Amino acid sequence: MQQFFLPTANVYVKNTPLRALIDQRSQSSFITKEVANQLQPKRIKIDTIITVIGAKEISSVKSSVSITITSKQCNEFSITTTAYVLENLTKILPQEQVYKDKWEHLKNIELADPEFEKPAKVNLILGSDIFIEILLSGIIKGQSYHPIAQQTVFGWIVTGPGARKTLKKRLICHVTLRDIDAQVKQFWAAEEIPKNEMVKEDEECEVLYKANTQRNNEGRYIARISFREGNIA
Repeated sequence: MQQFFLPTANVYVKNTPLRALIDQRSQSSFITKEVANQLQPKRIKIDTIITVIGAKEISSVKSSVSITITSKQCNEFSITTTAYVLENLTKILPQEQVYKDKWEHLKNIELADPEFEKPAKVNLILGSDIFIEILLSGIIKGQSYHPIAQQTVFGWIVTGPGARKTLKKRLICHVTLRDIDAQVKQFWAAEEIPKNEMVKEDEECEVLYKANTQRNNEGRYIARISFREGNIA
């Protein structure tokens, strides 16, 4: 299995540099608990679960924060988003170091993460809501099986094939969120017994049952058999 670079960028929150994974397939943005404690933004209590590929629920989110992201490469850029707080986001990225000097098309450009090829922690995941706001028009391609560079407000992000050798593991980040409150409401709506209005015959049956049913000393129920008028064979 070939190593594949996921795009990372150095971004700033409250003038604090963070290494962010740009994940256009994630519906939301995420931040580590460690960094959230360091930045000390106001926490909002929530109750949300995370669903990954295969519809498996892997974790629950108990809080979110509002953060404003800025760029050193583009001073005019600033965007505020909600980030969900998790203990950990991913393992180190990339999985193994690859030397970028062999890729001529990545030289002499301002990279969003100048050390994208070195395994390191990710503090922040920026989802599709942020991706569409940071994207610019430039794309630089190399030879076949070489990564490409895509221009953003943070600089050029690198994504695509890395070393052409077999890896033991592969990381795929694909996250969605589902609100527990909404799920509970949906569950009870599906399980609720329909409330049908009683017709006249139903009401008469209930009256007859109450009037003609009794329990004897042995605990057995004794009921009178009732017949519908006009239907006796």
